[in-house]
Amino acid sequence: MVKGLDQPYLPGKRVWGKVRSHVTSEAVLAGITGSLTSPQTLLLGRYDTAGHLRLVARTTPLRTADRREIAQRVIPGGPEHPWRGRRFSVGWGTRGELECHSVCLELVVEFIADTSIDGAAIAVWSAICVYGTTSRPTRYHRSTADTL
Repeated sequence: MVKGLDQPYLPGKRVWGKVRSHVTSEAVLAGITGSLTSPQTLLLGRYDTAGHLRLVARTTPLRTADRREIAQRVIPGGPEHPWRGRRFSVGWGTRGELECHSVCLELVVEFIADTSIDGAAIAVWSAICVYGTTSRPTRYHRSTADTL
């Protein structure tokens, strides 16, 4: 929140400003929802220290132009894909399963995630964890020239 030093809280009035912080990071495009010809969201992964590919984020729905770009660059994942047969939850605390397709681990993408501040710890906690998953909206930003 942003406010003047001498500006008191005024119930029912919007005089303070809310500022959101965003960070960008990269991850491997490991899966998609929707069809291979028109992906809806991206499933992004990172390798942990043991070499296992971990899900770190699912993007918000892609814009039409981004769907076209991704569709041109993805190749279906084969039987050796590390997530073959793995199931993902539709959302936090739900029992529904996400219908997704694994893709070849060749494309690195940049994504944008919100950050949050934990006042109790007086530290900034990024929505991007080294191996954990994000709990805030993650948006596809662009594909990179990097490939695996």
